[in-house]
Amino acid sequence: MKRIMFMLATALVMAACSNDEPAPQDEVQYVSELKVAFTKGDTRVTAEHSSAGLTFEWDEDDIIGIIATDGSSKLLYLYDSETESFEPRYPYPGMEAGKEYFATRMHLNPTTIPDTKIIDGKVAAAMRVYSDMGDGFVGIPMISDPFVADPNGTVATMHHLTGVMEVPMKLAAGSEPKTIKFGLNSSDDIPLPYFDAIPEEPYLQNVEVRWFSSSYITGTYTLNADTYTSVFVPLIPGHYPSLQLRKYNTSNTLHTFNNITIQRGKITKLTPIVIDPS
Repeated sequence: MKRIMFMLATALVMAACSNDEPAPQDEVQYVSELKVAFTKGDTRVTAEHSSAGLTFEWDEDDIIGIIATDGSSKLLYLYDSETESFEPRYPYPGMEAGKEYFATRMHLNPTTIPDTKIIDGKVAAAMRVYSDMGDGFVGIPMISDPFVADPNGTVATMHHLTGVMEVPMKLAAGSEPKTIKFGLNSSDDIPLPYFDAIPEEPYLQNVEVRWFSSSYITGTYTLNADTYTSVFVPLIPGHYPSLQLRKYNTSNTLHTFNNITIQRGKITKLTPIVIDPS
């Protein structure tokens, strides 16, 4: 009898324990493919200049940051030229299906996801914290509208946060081809790339205005005396009373531009110039 009672008690304890086990949770579904689109008038991240004009495309393994709008996660996605989409960079599993995110490309080092401001449990802004805009189009900062990760197809609509000054230039007659690294300088207070970016119109906030030096990189280009090559200078939108194009990190001014107005997401093409490389 005692044996029977003990067996019954054991069965009751085991049943109680089984009831204490947590209910099975729904498995998290991850979205591993993201398409990126641009609004009309916005340029792409990389530029190639030819006689046919400008073409823009993503490069293999270009990186963008993905930030959950509730601030709970930050991810990196790499571009895959075969699928023409972005995929999670190891060890990130991807975006959670049904969750809201926005995409950014804010740094010359794209593996650095920008710091964020959280207000009332939601990301209010992604912050750019240094002035180096990068080499040509490569470092142009961008941000997307918010989007919901969808396993059936997810698209992030990107917007450039800067404009671009395009300067067609060639060397003086008789000059041998030369590779030049360009810098930009100004004696005026003009908008530097210190700002907050928000994933909605007007996309830019809290732009600081201060002087910058020739450490501001515009790019490295090979020029000749026969044909014009366009040099691309990404700039924060605004009016620039005077800009000096220089050899990088030198005081050698190659050309001065006056009264330039830059619009976000647009290319402002200037009159072609001839420079003396000496």
